[in-house]
Amino acid sequence: MALYAYYIGMGNHEALGLIFNDEKGKQQAFIDAFPYETQSAEALFAEEFINPENGPDSEDNNKYDPDPKNIDFPSYKENAFYYTYGNVAMIVLNSNYWYAPSIANQTASSGGLHGYLMDNQLQWLRETISKLEKDKNIDHIFLTQHTPAFPNGGHSKDVMWYGGNNEKRPYIGGKPVDKGIIERRDEYLDILINESKKVVGMLTGDEHNYNWLKLTADMPIYPGNYPHKNLTYRVQFIKSIMVQQELLIMAKKYCHGVSIPSPLAWKMHCACFMWKEKNNNESIQSGHFKSNR
Repeated sequence: MALYAYYIGMGNHEALGLIFNDEKGKQQAFIDAFPYETQSAEALFAEEFINPENGPDSEDNNKYDPDPKNIDFPSYKENAFYYTYGNVAMIVLNSNYWYAPSIANQTASSGGLHGYLMDNQLQWLRETISKLEKDKNIDHIFLTQHTPAFPNGGHSKDVMWYGGNNEKRPYIGGKPVDKGIIERRDEYLDILINESKKVVGMLTGDEHNYNWLKLTADMPIYPGNYPHKNLTYRVQFIKSIMVQQELLIMAKKYCHGVSIPSPLAWKMHCACFMWKEKNNNESIQSGHFKSNR
């Protein structure tokens, strides 16, 4: 009997929150449960799973922190981390940190936005990639987070796009952070594309469909009249997403008529790939897996 090690990434289905309804019973707000040290989704995730403990601490002491002397945010312990296997490094990010899905429409409660990588985590990512770039034992770096950088189905209304609305962003202490969701997506991609020679892939989920695209400098990735600086590409990206049939049956609302190649549509697994082409024509072989379940 084969044994496999699993490292678990956090997504919106690992949320644990407090829900506030109005007098008619209609939900008005959903925020991460607190006290954060013991009751948050992040605290429970760390209690239930065993992952590396080499990630950032929390979003405490960022420039928006309303009270630097106290804990105002949940921990990143075991929900943002990296690990290595041979000459490959995998960085696991939490794009559902401090999860408050209602913040997209109800900003009074404050909280993290679905799909947003917050400041301290992004800085940790930049520092981690810089360290791995210098590591002679690492040749390839992969990243994974739950939310796709380029949603193409039911989640095009949120994650890292929000229908092209860059005004969507987290609120801290009742105030919006500086960077909107599309600006933050571009900052993330800039690290992967332009600050690293070893990053070769991004793995994502959330959309429950099959898709692949080739991201080039001439492909439109912004809404009309986008006022902010556009991302500069010095290399090319390719993304493909494969999700198999049973998962699609469970979440038909995400399908939007996307056809699934029949060889893929037989087991409930998902594999989401985005990989970077090398300028020197270096090829990177892709792996395949199968399940006997």
